[in-house]
Amino acid sequence: MCSLLCEFVTKLIKTVQGRLDENNASLFLTKFGTALYYTLLAHLKQFTISDSGAMVLQSDLKLY
Repeated sequence: MCSLLCEFVTKLIKTVQGRLDENNASLFLTKFGTALYYTLLAHLKQFTISDSGAMVLQSDLKLY
């Protein structure tokens, strides 16, 4: 799942940068990134995570 999302976001960034001017691309990507952050945060808050699981999660989140 993580790799699919990273692939999607990478393609989205390239598309947005290629089709929008610099100011609009920056605005769009900032709003998108903020929405993605809060969506992931809300999803992760639903779970109880052990100490060892937190280490794995931290490693996975570095990819985002």
